[in-house]
Amino acid sequence: MKKTLLYSLLACLAIAGYGQPFYDIHAPLTGMMHTAVRWADYDIDGNPDAILTGENYLAKTRNIFTKTYHNDRNDKFSEHRNNFISVTHGAMDWGDYDNDGDEDLLITGETAKGKLVTKLYNNHRNGSFSEVKTNFVGVRDGSARFADLDNDGWLDIIISGQAVNGLPIIKIYRNLGKNCFSEVYTSIAPVFDGKIDVGDYDGDGDIDVLVCGKTVNNQIISKVYRNDGLFRFYDIKAPLIGVYQSDCQWGDYDHDGDLDIALCGETANHQIITNVYRNIGSNRFVDTKANIVGVRAGSVDWGDCDADGDLDLLLTGETVDKSIVSLVYLNYGARGFVDCNAGLHGVYLSSAKWGDYDHDGDLDILLSGLDADYHFISKIYKNQRRSALLAGCEKAGKAPAIIAPKSIWSISVEVPEKKKPVYYYVYATCYCSPDTVRHTDLNAFVSDVFYCKPDSYVLHELYNGKVMIDLPNWPEIDEGYRCVGFLTKTEAEKSRTKVIKEYQSQDFKVQEIVWKESESGKIIWFPKTYVPIPKYYDPLDKDYYSNDNLKSEK
Repeated sequence: MKKTLLYSLLACLAIAGYGQPFYDIHAPLTGMMHTAVRWADYDIDGNPDAILTGENYLAKTRNIFTKTYHNDRNDKFSEHRNNFISVTHGAMDWGDYDNDGDEDLLITGETAKGKLVTKLYNNHRNGSFSEVKTNFVGVRDGSARFADLDNDGWLDIIISGQAVNGLPIIKIYRNLGKNCFSEVYTSIAPVFDGKIDVGDYDGDGDIDVLVCGKTVNNQIISKVYRNDGLFRFYDIKAPLIGVYQSDCQWGDYDHDGDLDIALCGETANHQIITNVYRNIGSNRFVDTKANIVGVRAGSVDWGDCDADGDLDLLLTGETVDKSIVSLVYLNYGARGFVDCNAGLHGVYLSSAKWGDYDHDGDLDILLSGLDADYHFISKIYKNQRRSALLAGCEKAGKAPAIIAPKSIWSISVEVPEKKKPVYYYVYATCYCSPDTVRHTDLNAFVSDVFYCKPDSYVLHELYNGKVMIDLPNWPEIDEGYRCVGFLTKTEAEKSRTKVIKEYQSQDFKVQEIVWKESESGKIIWFPKTYVPIPKYYDPLDKDYYSNDNLKSEK
C-alpha cells in the first residue's frame, strides 16, 4: 500500500510541477516546408544556434530560404544574416573539414531558379563564412554528410539525391586537405527521396553507410554498407524493408555498444512504417516490432531526452490515416517505446532535431514543416525534463508500470525474485541542485551494497521517495531508478564501482549513500559525502524516520 501511495505522490508532483513535457518558446523563426534543420554553434560562443532551409508561399509567391538564428541565451533567438545559398528540398551537415577547430557547412538543394547545388562554406570563427570553390554535383531530395571514410584524420564528403537529369546519384569526395577534394568511385546504391547516415555499426573502427530511398528504375531500398577501408563498401544484405519519402538513422538504443537503426517512410506496397532494427552482431539486424506509429515525408532522430541513459526517438511526418504528427517516444528498454504525449505541433515535409540549446542538461527540439491546415511551421521547444515526460506518458494512459527499467549499464541487471538472500544496491540520477545553494548540475546518488532477504526489497520502495521528500530542492529525480542484485558481495561491489566510474566519466557528481538498520529494524540512510539536508519528513509515515536516527557525516 505504501509503495502505491509513494508512486501516486511522485506522479502528482510531476504533473503539478511541470505540465507539458515541452513548451514552445515562440522563437521568431520563419515557417517552411521541404525543410532541413540543424543545431550548430557557428560563432563558437558556446551556445547552439539554429539553421533552417526550405520554402513557403506568401501571397502566392514562392519563397526559398536558408536562415540562421543566433542563440542570444535566456530562450531568445534572433535572425543572423548569412551568405549561404537559399535552397529547398535540401540537406545539410556541419563538420570541421579543415581541422581548424570550427564547424563548416555542407549544403545541398534546389535554388529559386531551379538549379541543383552542393555548396561548402568555410567558417572564419567570427560568424562569417566564405564559399569554397568545388566541383561537387548538385542534388535535391537527398542527404549531405561529413565523415572520415578512410581514417586519415580528414572529413570526407558523401552526398546523395536526385541529379539534374532526374536520376538518383551518390557521390563520395575524398578530402585531400587545403580545400581540395577528389571524387572516389563507390558501389553504394544511388538514392533520392530518402536519406543516408554514417556510423561504425560493426565496431571495426571505420565508418559504414546506411541508405534508404528510391534507386535506379524507382526500386525502393534500405541497405547497410560495410566499410572495408580504402573506400570499399559491401552490401551486407541486412533484412531492412525498403522505404522512400523516408529517413534513417543509426543509434545505440539498447545501450549494448553497437549501432541499431531507426527508419521511417513508405514501402513499395504503400505501407507507411517506422521500424527499429536491433544490431545483434555478425552483420545481422532484426526487426524489434516496436509499437511506433508509421510516418512518411518526415524525420527520425535519436536522443536521450529524459537523461536516463538510453536513446529516445523524435518522429515527424504523415501517418497512414493522413494525420500530421510530431511525437516523442521514450525508451523503456525491454518494455518498448512509449509515446510521452509531448504536445508538439504536428508537421510533415519536415525535419526535426534534438539539441540542448539552453545548456540545462536535457535535449530540446528544433522542428519545421507543413501542418495539417497548410500552415508553414518552424518552432523551438524547451524540454521541461523527465518528470513532465513521465507525467505525459501517464496522462496519455500509455505508461508502463513504474518498476525498475533495464539498466543503462551493460553489467547491471534487474533484480529477479531469488530464493536466496541477495546483496544489492540502488542508484538514481538528476540534473538538479541537491542543496539549498541551488548549484544545478548532473548528480547521481549511489547507495552502498545492502544485504536482504528475498522478500524484503525495502530499498525498492524507499530510495527515490526518500530522496525526493528529504531533498525538496531536487526538481527532478529519475523515478525509474535502477536496482542491481547479486548473490555475493564481491560481485555487487564490482558492479557498483563500475557504475560510479561510468557516471563520473560523464561528468556526474556522485553522492554516495550509506544505508543503515536502526535498533528497531527499520532502514535509515545518510550521505557519505556531506550535503546540507533539510528537516526530515515523510508524509507517508511520520513515525518512520526521525532526526535522532538520521545524521549527516562530514
